[in-house]
Amino acid sequence: MKTTIMMIAASLLLCGCNSVKNEKLPASADTAKLAEIGKGLSDDDKKLFAGYLMRRELAKAFGNSTLPDQATTVGEAITAQQKFADNLSESEKKAQALKLEIDQKRKAVAEQISRTVTVAFIDAHLVPSDINAGRFNATSSLTFAVQNSGAKPIKALKGQAVFIDTFGDEYVRVPMQLEHAVAPGAREAVELSYEINEYLDLDKKIMTLDKDKRFRFEPEQIVFADGSTLRAPDAPSS
Repeated sequence: MKTTIMMIAASLLLCGCNSVKNEKLPASADTAKLAEIGKGLSDDDKKLFAGYLMRRELAKAFGNSTLPDQATTVGEAITAQQKFADNLSESEKKAQALKLEIDQKRKAVAEQISRTVTVAFIDAHLVPSDINAGRFNATSSLTFAVQNSGAKPIKALKGQAVFIDTFGDEYVRVPMQLEHAVAPGAREAVELSYEINEYLDLDKKIMTLDKDKRFRFEPEQIVFADGSTLRAPDAPSS
């Protein structure tokens, strides 16, 4: 959503906007598709479009599959968000603007970190509970590969492991905190273990993960061996 819009002739820009606004909304946060859409939108329309996407994802997080002003195209989303913004009080507008600003800063830091490190999901292994062995709860062991593409040794990494379902929607996200040294140019396998509570929906989903599940890593902070760090601001509260 932070893709720079190329300066082109007004007539071509108008044509591009009309074409882009007829595009179907992406089913999920497809960064490549969003970047393509962003090239055909004005700055104001990009802000409205980003605001609509944020509302949609927030609704999903609370179990609502659709918004009251559900849109099917980019143009409908922009129009719906404009109407939504017009109905907000001044204080609500400031809160929405702050959330958008923080979200954009988080994405900017995530992009910086992603240029330095790549995280891939390798496999998941479930260790069942065994009272005789002293394991009162099952444990899910998730294995990741961490590639350091930067010039400085990595000391620690923090973010969210996001797993995607068959439809391209978010299935489950798991907090990741890796304290594992990775030298420049090196690739390390890192294993994280999560104690499972079989009564929690989140943990039930973690139990079903396997190596075929699609995955993306959303970085939040990286600490280098020299003590320097890149850290995204905390996510705004709902």
